[in-house]
Amino acid sequence: MSFRYIKWYSILTFLLLLLSLLSVCVIDPYDICRIVAVKGLNAQKTEFSTHLRISKAWAIQHEKPEAINLGTSRAEYGIDPDHPGWRSKHVYNLALSGANIYECMRYFQHAHCVKPLKKVILALDFFMFNAYRKNQPDFDENLLAATSDGLPTQFSNINAISVYFSIDSLIDSFHTICNQNEEDGTIFLPNGQREWTHNTRNIRKKGGHRKAFLSNEKSYMTDTWLPAPFRQYNFIDPETKSSTFEYYTAILKTAYRNHIDLRIFVSPSHARQWEALRAVGLWPLFEEWKHKLVRNGSINW
Repeated sequence: MSFRYIKWYSILTFLLLLLSLLSVCVIDPYDICRIVAVKGLNAQKTEFSTHLRISKAWAIQHEKPEAINLGTSRAEYGIDPDHPGWRSKHVYNLALSGANIYECMRYFQHAHCVKPLKKVILALDFFMFNAYRKNQPDFDENLLAATSDGLPTQFSNINAISVYFSIDSLIDSFHTICNQNEEDGTIFLPNGQREWTHNTRNIRKKGGHRKAFLSNEKSYMTDTWLPAPFRQYNFIDPETKSSTFEYYTAILKTAYRNHIDLRIFVSPSHARQWEALRAVGLWPLFEEWKHKLVRNGSINW
């Protein structure tokens, strides 16, 4: 094999990789670069929800909100950043589907390092505090502007290139182009909130509310509260011996020390779900969880 062949092969490979990267950055499936938005090409970010933690980490870098809400999908649907009750100029819904309390803490730290927060609403769910519930696959510490101690990191736009320099992002760019005319193209609004009518349409498509209730209860009883492979619930991580309440306490401490107006509530749920919780034997732990929330919140920092 001649040197000339190797040289041109390397140049061609480099140019193809560069072209692929530029194409992905322009299509921007996770709404990271925000170079251009063309209707029918990439205006609807259909892959935003499939890489939610990556997308929202970068959204905070762009939006730099002074107020946020945190929580799971219930907060994604239920809390409107544009509601006048916030009394803040710039609010972003930073709730994450299926989030555990560690992820909430880290995104709270991330947002506060990007721009000091003035107000935070924290919506809590019981399953968030299960030590057996691990971080979601799209969670990446390297994309956050803060360490787990809350200190600023050396965040760089190079991180965006690393996200988009992959086969997955190339495939997702193709999906973005192909799905521009879908009815449920963009599930998330620009302010981070889930477009709530999407869920209603989805329930109707899949057989109605009764079927949705049964499916929801089954998923909570088998996966959400008792995730594989252990099918257990515990506030204490069996490996590190740390409590999930440590992450909750870290949020409280940061809010108190930085004079952040922090409002906390337990996400509401239908009575059928509470019955399901009792049926799998978790009701005593649920009551203990609520007591611990109050006790930790009553500490004089």
